[in-house]
Amino acid sequence: MREQRRAVVEHILSSPPAEQPGTYRYGNLNYVLIGAAVEEAAKAPWEEVLRAEIFAPARMTEAGFGAPPRMGPWGRELVDGALQHVDPVGVADNPAVLWPSGGVNVSASAYAEFLSVFLRDGAPLLEPNTLSRLLTPVAPELRYAGGWSLDGPTGSPARVLSHNGSNTLWFASALIDRQRGRGYAAVTNCGGEKGAALTARLLEHVSRP
Repeated sequence: MREQRRAVVEHILSSPPAEQPGTYRYGNLNYVLIGAAVEEAAKAPWEEVLRAEIFAPARMTEAGFGAPPRMGPWGRELVDGALQHVDPVGVADNPAVLWPSGGVNVSASAYAEFLSVFLRDGAPLLEPNTLSRLLTPVAPELRYAGGWSLDGPTGSPARVLSHNGSNTLWFASALIDRQRGRGYAAVTNCGGEKGAALTARLLEHVSRP
């Protein structure tokens, strides 16, 4: 995977960016770039680095890569208007080369452990100033940084963080209310617009004051 990710990076960086620096444009391959940079710095596969630097200190004991274990819920895709289960043994996730952009599977409790980091000023993963830097947009008018959409006064620390993620067979939404000291998450084994609608409705329900 390290060789494949490096090849992807070399291909991406062989052409100039499509936008001017500071312009917001989401792209899954941006996270592959970061994953490859991590591998280069650590001289180790991205997966090993995450296990050592994220999963272990954050106590995420139920975490892995690719599709979740077969004994749990299976992801689902829309086929001819009906949701069909996809066996995790087959092609049930993005190719491993793309895992830095969305190839981690975690249990609900492990996800809660990860999200709680953002309510504890980064502990036990980051120093407070490092977390603050990761959540600071490259330009004040951009309300996005470090993978999170930011809500709050422009130029001030974000009061609310939100994130949606999907591998097309699953959908996860998270909401971190730093002002109230609470975090919420909703997940479903259904991707696409249906998964987005389901998790949005659940988050709206559980995050009501």
